Amino acid sequence: MSVKPSPILKDNLSEDWMEALPYPIFGLSENYQFVFVNYAAEVFFERSRHLLLKSKLKDFFEDDSPIFGLLRRLSSHLQSVGEQEMTLLSPRLGKKLVTIQIAKALRQDGYIISMQMRDVADQLRGHSKSRGAAMSMAKMTSLLAHEIKNPLAGIKGAAQLIELDCSQEQTELTQLIVEETNRIADLLHRIENMAGAGKLRFASVNVHEVLNHVINVTSASFSGAVKIERVFDPSLPDITADRALLIQAFLNLLKNACEACQDPSGKGKVRVITSYAIHAISSSSMQARERYLPLQIDIIDNGPGIPEAIRDILFEPFISNKADGSGLGLAVVASAIAEHGGVVRAESNDGETHFQILLPISPVVQINNQENA
Repeated sequence: MSVKPSPILKDNLSEDWMEALPYPIFGLSENYQFVFVNYAAEVFFERSRHLLLKSKLKDFFEDDSPIFGLLRRLSSHLQSVGEQEMTLLSPRLGKKLVTIQIAKALRQDGYIISMQMRDVADQLRGHSKSRGAAMSMAKMTSLLAHEIKNPLAGIKGAAQLIELDCSQEQTELTQLIVEETNRIADLLHRIENMAGAGKLRFASVNVHEVLNHVINVTSASFSGAVKIERVFDPSLPDITADRALLIQAFLNLLKNACEACQDPSGKGKVRVITSYAIHAISSSSMQARERYLPLQIDIIDNGPGIPEAIRDILFEPFISNKADGSGLGLAVVASAIAEHGGVVRAESNDGETHFQILLPISPVVQINNQENA
């Protein structure tokens, strides 16, 4: 849809720049009539551009809203004002926590307003933490590979040399040593792949096929009396992913969720939800609007929650609240999702733990959508 130049923004190029930004930007006249909105503002206000340009800011916020107080603070000697954390309450939009900046238009009476949702900022910080965990995991596995493979090769070589000059009974023992060293080497190779240190095999993957597989494995192995509920959006497109790596990530999350809410009375419940998250922003660079719409997978259990002491470092290696836990499971998850350009974050309260995974859309799907448009 073509956009007519607004009174505040004098040329189409300026509006193109505004359209490319991932956070809401909109222009208001002196009486707070919308005169320009970018795509992210349409998402924020949950209204089309056509409807917004016929509306006023007061259609969304009450007169005593702090956004109007901020607008009134703009005087002749102030060119812009802002707030790092502002809570906006709206009968239409609900509660929004935003960082907001308001500036006077340069060539016309009116205002330019930009917002950044705090949940998006938190998401990007979560992505940074996931990347940090991924790097820690990769470094750790590289160190382990170097430190273990070398002596392992020496043990195998020594066993093979002993086998050249020993009895039948001793030969069986040396063969056992060789077999076990081979098994450990293969296990180490698989750990490297899980942590993202190995070469990834990307292909078109149906996320529901992966989740169904993981749920079936979990139900047969870890779930016990826990009920696993599927709430899937069947319209989701495929993604470009390493299927084995995704399976390992989701398997760790499902296993943890089921173990967290084990209850002899059978009240333990885990929900696996998929959706198209129009409010979220992909961690990849955004070349098209579809980049604003990553796939969202939520895994929610009704267990006691994550101890507060480890919530901020949950995805770091060797962090666990289990007596027999290695602390590697969630580090593997963080690494796997980061390798796919995604974001993983966790929220926990008494009686509920919520893991949310955001994954970008397959480039193949984006190309097909553009061709069919």
